[in-house]
Amino acid sequence: IQVPLVHHMLGGRGKVGVPMFASSLIQVPLVHHMLGGRGKVGVLTASGPNLTAQHFAAVGAGDIPVAVQGMDDYREFREVILEGQRDDMDMAKIEKEVLARRQAVAQDPPRRRCRGAGMH
Repeated sequence: IQVPLVHHMLGGRGKVGVPMFASSLIQVPLVHHMLGGRGKVGVLTASGPNLTAQHFAAVGAGDIPVAVQGMDDYREFREVILEGQRDDMDMAKIEKEVLARRQAVAQDPPRRRCRGAGMH
């Protein structure tokens, strides 16, 4: 099971003596603000099922509408990045996979809000 970096970032808060930003999720509130507080924020992550409402709440994005899509069901990404089966990444395949998933994020309606324990 992968542990998103937000847990490491929050767990180390105040222990390193300098500001620490280890999770790109901290950008969700900023992007939402840049959108004028309207619309959704798209999140492309390595593993969609492992990203929970608690992760968004931990960075102050608990009530921001998000569209979350994971890359874990795309073969090249999964085999190289998640499973480490090989180290020769086919960049053309990765690019196609990321662009396809990005399209899915764009088409996902802003219905998924982080509340309580689950994504709605």
